Amino acid sequence: SRLAQFFRNEGFYGFSKNFITFSVDTLLPGNLVNIKMIVAQRQVDVGDTVAYRDHQIYRINNVYIRPDLDIRQSDTPEDTLKFLSYQYVYDTMQYEPRYVTDAIHFKSNTKYDEQDVKDTYNHLVGYKAFRLTQINFETGPNDSAGPTLNAYVNLTPLDKRTLILEPELTFNSTPKPGLNGSIGWINRNVFGGGEALEIRINAGLQFYPSADSAVTGTDATRTVELGGETSLDFPRWILPFNTLGLFPKRMQPKSRATIYYNFLERVEFDRNTFGGKLSYSIRESRRKSHSFDVVDITYSRVSNINDQFLLALSDIQRRAFTSEFISTVRYTYIINEQLDSKWKHPRYLKAVAEPAGFFLGKIDDWTRIGETLNNGSRSIFDVQYFQYLKLEVDGRYQWNLGKKRAWVNRVYSGYIYPYGNSKIATDTGFARIPPFSKYFYMGGSNDLRAWTPYRLGAGTTPNTNYSEGQSLGFATGTFKILVSSEYRFPMFSLLQGAVFIDAGNVWYSGGLETEKTDIKAEDLLNEFAVGSGFGLRMDFDFFVIRFDVGVKIRDPGLLSEGDEWVILTRNVPIHSDRF
Repeated sequence: SRLAQFFRNEGFYGFSKNFITFSVDTLLPGNLVNIKMIVAQRQVDVGDTVAYRDHQIYRINNVYIRPDLDIRQSDTPEDTLKFLSYQYVYDTMQYEPRYVTDAIHFKSNTKYDEQDVKDTYNHLVGYKAFRLTQINFETGPNDSAGPTLNAYVNLTPLDKRTLILEPELTFNSTPKPGLNGSIGWINRNVFGGGEALEIRINAGLQFYPSADSAVTGTDATRTVELGGETSLDFPRWILPFNTLGLFPKRMQPKSRATIYYNFLERVEFDRNTFGGKLSYSIRESRRKSHSFDVVDITYSRVSNINDQFLLALSDIQRRAFTSEFISTVRYTYIINEQLDSKWKHPRYLKAVAEPAGFFLGKIDDWTRIGETLNNGSRSIFDVQYFQYLKLEVDGRYQWNLGKKRAWVNRVYSGYIYPYGNSKIATDTGFARIPPFSKYFYMGGSNDLRAWTPYRLGAGTTPNTNYSEGQSLGFATGTFKILVSSEYRFPMFSLLQGAVFIDAGNVWYSGGLETEKTDIKAEDLLNEFAVGSGFGLRMDFDFFVIRFDVGVKIRDPGLLSEGDEWVILTRNVPIHSDRF
């Protein structure tokens, strides 16, 4: 099969593994054999007789593009247009010519390559603009270089405009259900070049456990949310010059511009959030990709906060209910071998570098548009802006041990370095911190699964009352390490089982650390929390349903008591709500 694919990628159109046979000669001394691979000639009809010919390399003669195919009609297109080496045949030309040709990875006067055809299918499907995509080949006339093929790319567009309605009913630990909903409108070709404009409005009414029942007077807090988002996707990089031919087609360059607004009203506080982002992405190869967020701005303002509620919070918890102004750029590099079957033991690596506030600080230095706060930091629009560098690395390796058996290992680490304007007043002077939304935390369905989110750490801080089964604190950190190992095995039909063990913790730096929360290299492993459990998986190829049950094994918050191995000394509750 690999040889047949290799030949088709090298121009031998229509070659199949049926042409390949093997002859084995065992008439040799010892345990030796001679193996001969035989490639049979192709069969052709010559008049009334059958003849055999050598396989030949095909070249592409013409590429015909039908961008408005209606499968219910078989009419002949009325108009034609030549663009570069491509021939358009159409009745109505809805798109700029380069929109489709940017996604076609083969052209006239080149050798046939089946991988180019597959890449073209993937590229066109990625546009999400066509209901039907067909690529057919027919043999053409022989030229001086040999046989040729004519390619026919037939496309049936989706409706240009679509209305989307998405209602959602939610349940949590409160007895009252919640209701979310969004309505959206999509224009898939707003400027004629395949640009997709999406406008979405969402609203929701939720009930959550109250953070302080003495403040709210109830165990359930009502939350009202209203917002909207407008995004514009471009199938190319938006730059102040013509980008035709700037990137190889295999890189599939894309751009996305987004603006959004969200209003959140709770009994304890209100929050208004504005934001915008401009992103560029390219695919270096089938397993490597790069994305660049050249602008990512978030302005979040908290108001009408209940004083009694604020006083009931710890210093760290209060950071979650303060206004923020964040201006970042971001670079993300991904290696993903999990979607390509040729990798027996696929790897995954995601590295992110996110510097924030540098350009905003320079603008403030040059223009002095901001104001100075009591702690000496600067604010813009009455909100302190933050400066920091956030680094993250997430690596995974999957050993496939047999049919549906795999051993998957993961290592994640992240660090935040606040600097410049990211400072607050403390009892001992000043400390530099990142905005609360950028802190690391432990726990959750994709993390340390035996803990609920924000309920472990930092360092050796105790956060669980095991005798009463209650959480004591709200934990975040500026440095994080997570390691995980999971063995997956088949059970029956689509159902798979898994056993796992997770370990890690978060710590503080930048002046907020204490004896318990400071990271020390010599104590690093000793301050790891450990959780383990089992899970069920239903793998449908295009998505996976996952259910995990986790139990705490080791809690570094009990190191000072000598009872950190809580699986042996404590009544540890099992958490089975990790979806």
